[in-house]
Amino acid sequence: MQKRLTQAVRGRVWVGNTGRSGNTTRHHILQMKYLLPQFPDIEVVIILPGINDLITMLSRNRGRNLNKDEPEEKLLMSAFSVIPLGSKSDLSFYKKTALWQAGKKMRYLIFSAGQGQDIYARQYVTWREHRKNASVIIDVLPDMSQALEEYSRNINAMIDIGKQKGMRLIFLTQPVLWKSGLSKDLQGLLWLGGVGNFQKEEGREYYSVDALAQGMGMYNAVLLKVCKDKGVECIDLASMLPKDITVFYDDCHFNESGSQKVSDILAQYLIQHTKRAKRAKRGTCQKGTHLFEECPQMTR
Repeated sequence: MQKRLTQAVRGRVWVGNTGRSGNTTRHHILQMKYLLPQFPDIEVVIILPGINDLITMLSRNRGRNLNKDEPEEKLLMSAFSVIPLGSKSDLSFYKKTALWQAGKKMRYLIFSAGQGQDIYARQYVTWREHRKNASVIIDVLPDMSQALEEYSRNINAMIDIGKQKGMRLIFLTQPVLWKSGLSKDLQGLLWLGGVGNFQKEEGREYYSVDALAQGMGMYNAVLLKVCKDKGVECIDLASMLPKDITVFYDDCHFNESGSQKVSDILAQYLIQHTKRAKRAKRGTCQKGTHLFEECPQMTR
């Protein structure tokens, strides 16, 4: 996407990624709260939420423990590799020091060795086997009302933070491989949708492909509605991508081809929907190119 945008404006464009594995909209709120002040030159924040909210909800005893309060300190630990300075958590002063956080990270690396992902992705074999050998396949979703209400609140909270910071937000609906009638070959790529600690434990219950597809559709519908009500940009990415291996290597993660498709969609959207980008076709700023801001001077 950075390459596409740079070519389009004939100048410098920077695209960064702050995504972390497993983070939900609870984490995204904190990331926006503490990251944006540190990087005032950021002009647009693109957010692809939903999948981890759904999977976390379903894994917690079929959703009944969804609203269990998590202190900000705990969320900060998983939202950031290094807890940001200025965070208003209840951390003791020494826990905010670089030395303590370096030690914490080292401890995590030591004790989590062999439990997380490896560079050869062998863990996917195990995770897929766990789903294949599920003790029960659940076809009916739990009551989703509280989960969807929280999701709506969290999206609204992010929008409020963005407006306070004068930030342009663009949300994306979550594409997934799940669909009714998914072939056995494609079902063999799946591993998400379990109840409890399904990544480490065998014999867990799992939700069916149809139930997962239905649940993701509910989250995407909430996102589209909130964005429409608040007048915030939202690209319905879920409706724009095929549900096959040209996009995904598992339930929801993009392979190289899928990543290229997504970057093309986003770059094209930004080029077409940004006033500054249209003006950029006629020239560049004398003091550097800023894709999403008006240039004080233009070179014809």
